[in-house]
Parts: sequence; C-alpha cells; structure tokens
Amino acid sequence: MNMKIIVLLSLLFGSSLGQSITCDYKDSIRDGVSHYACYLDIQNPSGFDGFTTINGTHLPGRNNANVTLLYAQAQSRTVIFPRITCSQFPNLIHIDFERKGIVTLNQNSFVGCINVQIAWLAGNEIETVHIGAFTNMTRLMLLDLSANRLPTLPENVFSGLVNLQDLNLSLNPTITIPNGVFGGLGNLRVLNMMSMRIHTLVPNWFAPLLNLQILTLYGNNITSFPEAAFSSNRNLRSLEISRNPIGDNLPGGIFRNLTSLEQLYMVGIRITTINTAWFATLTNLEQLYIQENLFISIPERSFDHLISLLVLDIGKNHLPDTAIPANLFDNMRNLMVIIADYNLIQTINPRWFRNITNVSSLDFNYNQINDLPAGTFTSIASLREIDLWGNNIKTISREAFGFIGNLTYADFEQNVINAIDERFLREASPLEFLFLWGNLCSGERFYSFGANLEAFLPRLAVCTNNFRWITETTTVSGEPYRFFEAPSPGIQLRVNTDAEVHISLTSFDFLWNPSVEIIIGTRNNTLSSIIRNQDTQIAVAHSPNIIRTGQFTGFRITWANHAIVVTREGQSFPFLVYNLECIFRVGFYGLRSPESNAIWSIQPVEAEIMPTGV
Repeated sequence: MNMKIIVLLSLLFGSSLGQSITCDYKDSIRDGVSHYACYLDIQNPSGFDGFTTINGTHLPGRNNANVTLLYAQAQSRTVIFPRITCSQFPNLIHIDFERKGIVTLNQNSFVGCINVQIAWLAGNEIETVHIGAFTNMTRLMLLDLSANRLPTLPENVFSGLVNLQDLNLSLNPTITIPNGVFGGLGNLRVLNMMSMRIHTLVPNWFAPLLNLQILTLYGNNITSFPEAAFSSNRNLRSLEISRNPIGDNLPGGIFRNLTSLEQLYMVGIRITTINTAWFATLTNLEQLYIQENLFISIPERSFDHLISLLVLDIGKNHLPDTAIPANLFDNMRNLMVIIADYNLIQTINPRWFRNITNVSSLDFNYNQINDLPAGTFTSIASLREIDLWGNNIKTISREAFGFIGNLTYADFEQNVINAIDERFLREASPLEFLFLWGNLCSGERFYSFGANLEAFLPRLAVCTNNFRWITETTTVSGEPYRFFEAPSPGIQLRVNTDAEVHISLTSFDFLWNPSVEIIIGTRNNTLSSIIRNQDTQIAVAHSPNIIRTGQFTGFRITWANHAIVVTREGQSFPFLVYNLECIFRVGFYGLRSPESNAIWSIQPVEAEIMPTGV
C-alpha cells in the first residue's frame, strides 16, 4: 500500500480516537410540553465534526423524525456543536446544550436546524460566534448565550431571526458591541444584558427593537445614558438599569417615551438627587425600586404622576423623616407596598398615609424610630404586614393603628419594647406571625398567634402588665402639675416642647413635701437643676440646648437606691444626680410645662420588665 495512503488513514483514524456520540432515547416533559427526547452523551474534546451518525436505540415505534428535544447530559464535553445533530433529527424543536465546553459557533453548527425554537447554550466557553451561525434558525424564539466568554459579537449576527422573542447575553465579558447587532430583531420581547462590563450605551442599539417588553442592563459599568436610548421602545414593560455607576448623569427625559412601562429598577445607581422629570409620563408604572442610592431628600410632588403605582422601594438611602414630604404619596392612591428600610427615620409621619388607604404592607426595618404615637397608622384600613425590625420602639399601643382585622404579619424584633397594649393583640385576630425576638418584655417568635391567642397571652403577661404604666399626654403652658402613678424604679420620657419642662416626684398625686422637682432647660435652655421640697436647689448642671425645639427630646429618670439620676436619651452618663437625704417612697410623678405647651410620652424604664409574682 502506498505509504502516503497509510499515513493519511492513520491520521484520520487517530483524529477520531476518543470521540463518541450516542443517545439515550426517552419521553420527557419540558416546560409543560411533551417531547420524544435524545439524552445525548458526547465526548469530543478535540472538536471532531465528522460524525456520520448518532448511536442509540429508539423506543418501539419511534425514529429520528420523532425526536423534538436534545438534552446534553452532565458528563458530556465538546468544543463544538456537532453539525450531525439537525441532519439526524430534522424536527428538533428544543436544544439544551448548557455547560458542555463549546468554544465556537460557526456557519455549520446549526445546519438543518430550521425547526428549532429554543436553544439553551448558557455556561459554555464560547469565544466566537461567526456571521451566519444562526442563518438556518428562522423559527428560533429563545436563544440563551449567557455566561460564555464572548468579547464581542459580529454586526448582524442575529439577522434572519425574525421570530426571536427572548435573547440572553448576560454574564459575558463583552468589550464591544457593534451598532447594528440587534438589526432584524423586530419581534424581540426580552433582552438580557446583565453584567457584560458595558461602559457606553450606543444611542441606536435598541432602535430596531420596536416590540421589546423587558430589558435588563443590570450590573454593568455604564456611567451615562443617551437621552434617546429608549425612544423607540414604546412597548417596554420592564426596565432594569440597577448597579451601574450612573450618578446624577441620567437625563430628565430618559423615560419620556416609555408610557407602557410597569416596572422600573434603579437600585444602587449612585443618584444623589431625584429628577422629577423622570417619572412625568410613567402613568402606568406599577413598581418602582430606587433603593440603595445616595439621596438624602425627596423633592415634593416627585411621584405625582405615578397614579398606578403599587410598590415603592426607597429603602437603604440616607433619608430622615424630615426629608420625606408629607404629601409625597398623595397621588398614589393604588399604592399597596411601601419599603423604606435602612434609612434614618425617627418619626413616622401619619400624614404620609392620608390618601393611600389601600396600603397592605409597610417596611420600616432598621431605622431610628423611637415611638409609634396614637394615630400613626389610623388612616390605613387594609394593613396585612408591618415590619419594624431593628428600631428603638418601646411600646406597642392599639391607638397607633386603625383597622387591624386584616393584619397577619407583625415583626417587631430587635427593638426595646417593654409594653404591649393587650387590645392590639386581641383585635389583630387573624395574626399569624408575631415576632418579638430581642426585645425587653419578650424575646419570642409566635406562629399561628391569632388561633392560639389565649394560650400565648400568659407568655406576654409582662408586656401587657407593663402597658398600664404608659402615658401619652399634653400639658398646657402655665397649668399646674398633672400627676400619674409612678412605676419603680423610674420612667423613660420623651417630650416635644419649646421651653423648659418640670417633672416632680412625690408620694402623693399632688405636690407635697417631701418632694423632688427636676427642671430641664431653664434659663433660656442653658441650665437644668433639681429642687428639693419646692424651694431648695440642690443640684445644677449646664445643659445648653438640651430641649430640641419642635421635636421630641428623651430622658431617663430613675430613683433606685435612694438616688435621683437624670440621663439624656442615647447617653450613658447622667447630667443630674442627687442622693436623697430624706428617704421617701416615689408613688407619683407630675408633669408641667410652665412656658409652652408640651407633648409627653412616658413609659417605665427597662428594669420594670422583670415579672413580679410569676
């Protein structure tokens, strides 16, 4: 035999060593559709593409023409998609070839695949897609090329895919994308370009996508958007631009033509100011997520045009309650969910909810909320879930809420709650989940609470018993002391006033010796003092601006171990101390505001949580 022929045959034989391709045929259901499937096992590390048949034994009465699903099994490895596939299975509809090591797609890869509608090619190692790779796939509706290694794509690489509706290019290290890459995709509905390291958005990229409904640009490096970037995408329903370092470079008219938009995600894009023009035409928007940004205030009427909004997330910003206008939510009468967690809110403004009575879920987790005053949520009649985890709340009062007959979930974990109104527990009859872990009077999590109310109430006896010491009251300028029974060993008070306040400690419900009076913010809010028996000043301290005009100021007053100790809220060291010379039982405390009206909130100090006689 001619030596050249021998060498040629040996090379040809050697190139196919270690290559195998075979099917395990079975019936299968994928996405609710019944298929006759080839479960493919291919071992082709060298990229051999000369297979003449795919081995395997068909089920009785079936043949190659019946195969509609190709699934590459987990152990399969190949650097190419074998062109024999659609030649042998001409009626193939569904290809699942994920994470099998494919490196390139060329003009021969999908020859004969004219009936394929779904192609899953995610998680391979594709670095190159040649022009014409998808030419034969005119019926293709879904193409997933995510999590490959594509640095670029040829212009018009998708031309001819006139029926393509879903294209996923996410998680590729793409550096450049030509201007016309999406040409011919007029029927595309979903485009995912998440985490592709895109720096610049080409103005006309999305212009051909007239029927696009969902666009994801999450997690790229885009620093600015052309104002006309989405001007042709009038059918867009959902837009995700989160996790891009855009800052304040988002044009006011960027969303002007997106009048059909229902979901807008702007999470963590580093905006410091909300541009009211962004939302001017979004009257059909139902969900807006602008959490994890850097703005510290929201302009009034920012959301006036969002009349269809159902869900709003403004959490994880730096918003104090004073930076949220009272009328911010007025026009969002359909709003059902408000998320404002991880902000700097100290007081929940009841005015926020005046016009949004359909709200069913509130999330104010991890703020700095100290109290829930009477009337806080009374305008909300449909509340089903409330999250107040990680605040400084001390009391849960029934008067803070309106109708609670629909409440099923209440999370008050990691506060400093030491008193709960039993009326709240009884009237929230459908309550399934009540979480109190990390509080003072209870550290439990209750499940099916409403159904087991009578069994659970004894375990909350400390909380409900402590509630009798809670006082919410107002004193009028110049009126005498108003007296209340005193819990031992002290009280935690918060007061909102414009001038000095007086607190008396006596054995009776009127001022009588022996007594102690604590004066806070006297001498034009510069001094504080303790007076014994109504006439002898026995302690004085410089306390400039200790009363914060127009807002609540908190103090802790205790009388344990025969010592009067006065400490500012949030501080460890007292600013007034007096050791009683004449020991007497403190049975009552009195409240007075001689120069200005005052609003008071009083509750027992933490030591009162200890159960007595239990």
